[in-house]
Amino acid sequence: MTEMRKPFRAFHNDSQAVSIGDLAFINGLDAVVVEGSLDIRADRQGVADAQLLRELFDSVALNLLMEEPRIAGPVAAHAAPFRAFADDSQVVTAGEFSVENGTDRVAVHGFIEIRRDANGLAACQSLRTALNETVVALLMGGAERVEPSAPPAAVPIDVVANPFG
Repeated sequence: MTEMRKPFRAFHNDSQAVSIGDLAFINGLDAVVVEGSLDIRADRQGVADAQLLRELFDSVALNLLMEEPRIAGPVAAHAAPFRAFADDSQVVTAGEFSVENGTDRVAVHGFIEIRRDANGLAACQSLRTALNETVVALLMGGAERVEPSAPPAAVPIDVVANPFG
């Protein structure tokens, strides 16, 4: 049975935390703290980690936009789009938090306090753009990037007579 995970509702309480590996999202009423590190590799676990990380940053950004519409404004574009797994030099940084590119992994590490203001929204959107590109690269890479899932086990089929005729 799959356990239903309680949705992360940024800024709604100060008692919720979510961990992905050594990376933690800690909820607060005035800020969401993200700290630690996580290596996202081109495998099934990397896809799952990247998707959850993107979902958490999406939740923070959405709550900022819904609760604080006055802070929304234009977001500065990166000088160059983040191309996950393309090189070993590209880094997106917000405060002391970085999404660091590599040809074999994307490293996510540091500390950031995302506050309920325009700077918090800009930082969150910058990081979620890089994470979205990471998820897209993993999903679009197909067999080159992500290990294929094992085929489902064969299920025995019983042939029965048609009960209606």
